[in-house]
Amino acid sequence: ASDERALLADARDEETLAALREAHTQRKSAEADRKNADDVALAQRAVDAALAAQKCAIDEADAQSRRELAETAAAARDELAVARKALDADREALAARCREADQQTQRDAAWHKATTKATKAREAASVEEAERLETQRQALETEASRLVERERALEAESEKLRVATEDLAAEVDEAARV
Repeated sequence: ASDERALLADARDEETLAALREAHTQRKSAEADRKNADDVALAQRAVDAALAAQKCAIDEADAQSRRELAETAAAARDELAVARKALDADREALAARCREADQQTQRDAAWHKATTKATKAREAASVEEAERLETQRQALETEASRLVERERALEAESEKLRVATEDLAAEVDEAARV
């Protein structure tokens, strides 16, 4: 009976030892799980901080792009205004030259009519002068047509700038949303 008790006590000691080992293993596993949870939380905070920094950088880049776009648009508007003023001045000068040429042509025609009975040489000279003035008038009309084409080209370029400005603003807005 004493041997049985000793065996029974040894068996209880082994069960207790096994239970203690199991409890130790479970405690170590729980500590590892807590450490992993802490590491995950720390990594999440690092990711959140990186995302916040990235958003800040994107916001700053967006603001810089908008400032640059506004500066570019203002410069383009200024250049367009200068070009329009120059075109208006060219038109005005051309109109004055056309009026002058028309008046000169009218004067030459009146002079030609008054001197019709003059000598053949004077008549030939008058015809040549009228042809020269007509050529000059045609050249001025050609110049007027060229200026009109230039104005259309400037207006088309202005429209392209406006569309490009709108497209760029849309891209900036789209980039800001992403």
